[in-house]
Amino acid sequence: MDQGLVSPTNADGLGRAAAAAAATPTTSRSRASLGSKLSMAPDDVFAREPECGVCTKSFNILRRRHHCRSCHIAVCKECGRKAIDRKKPERTRPQWYCMDCLDDDATLEITGSRPTVSKRRSFSSTTSFAPNNTPQVTNVFSLF
Repeated sequence: MDQGLVSPTNADGLGRAAAAAAATPTTSRSRASLGSKLSMAPDDVFAREPECGVCTKSFNILRRRHHCRSCHIAVCKECGRKAIDRKKPERTRPQWYCMDCLDDDATLEITGSRPTVSKRRSFSSTTSFAPNNTPQVTNVFSLF
């Protein structure tokens, strides 16, 4: 082998790309480290975040992943809200922010409200007896 060639691996035998990936910090963080903001994670790393960076609940088909537009951590719906950044006039649509960033930045205006009871349809029927002892069914359809 020619001594003039440089190997693309580091001392541990890892390739440069693998070594860089191993050295890259993840975007999830514990509640204790929320004060320090991380830089924007690459899309491929963010897409793999398995859990919320605040409450550590795992993402699934019912708990969707959002990322804070300020500190870029992955958050669930319970740990973030949509808000409009008033210091950036080009952003007219609400964006997702974590609660810590919303608390820290007075220019973020929370939009919408979160209902305490979800709207759902219900169907009930009641049976009553008429004076001649024949049952009468009354159907009631309502929105809550």
